Amino acid sequence: MATDQRSHIRQVVISILLVCTAIGIFGGGQEADSGIVVTWFWMGIGLAVTYLLYRVVVVLQRFEAGR
Repeated sequence: MATDQRSHIRQVVISILLVCTAIGIFGGGQEADSGIVVTWFWMGIGLAVTYLLYRVVVVLQRFEAGR
């Protein structure tokens, strides 16, 4: 169960990074500016970190409720 959940979390994080990078590549191609790609990549990292922090909070709440 724990391995399955870790795999799901990994897939979500990788998906967030890939989608944001793809949007950046598309936008960078439209504007001929590579800065857009970097910006969207960092936005993906920020969203992924936010998701991971949310998962940590959920786990801590479950742990606290189980006491």
